[in-house]
Amino acid sequence: MKSNILLVGLDYDFVKSVANELANKFDMFFLDVNDLIEYNLMDTENVKVTCGIEYFEKVEKKIALSVAEYENTVINFPYSLFLNANFSNILSKRAITIFIKMDKETLVKENFRRKENKLSIEILTCEELNKLLTEKAEMVVENSTLNTKICIDDIINELKKIKIDKK
Repeated sequence: MKSNILLVGLDYDFVKSVANELANKFDMFFLDVNDLIEYNLMDTENVKVTCGIEYFEKVEKKIALSVAEYENTVINFPYSLFLNANFSNILSKRAITIFIKMDKETLVKENFRRKENKLSIEILTCEELNKLLTEKAEMVVENSTLNTKICIDDIINELKKIKIDKK
């Protein structure tokens, strides 16, 4: 039985806030994979320079795969790692994988709201990434409101449809 909920999306910060609130709502643990990687490697930029990018990516993948062993956890997972076929297959055995899908306009709006005013790879390749993530995730929740409460309500409604509502 799947005891975890894994969230993935193009706007990592938004998905992180949804995952954190969802964990609180369901009385589950919250885990941010990027924070776990940073904690284990201490200084990721220095590791990349000192040990090389190949070493960093190998350790990053090992740490990311370790979350498959967690239980009763809402996991915020980077889409770039989730797109790896081995990751999505292994993680989907232990977690309900949910892709929070945003269209290009929503990503641009969120980017400007944060006053970043830059084009990111997520915005430039939004359609392609949305397609790939939709294929890999078990469940897709459309989000164009940038409202965590609405997104959480949508996730709960989708979970109820598959009779795995944790509430």
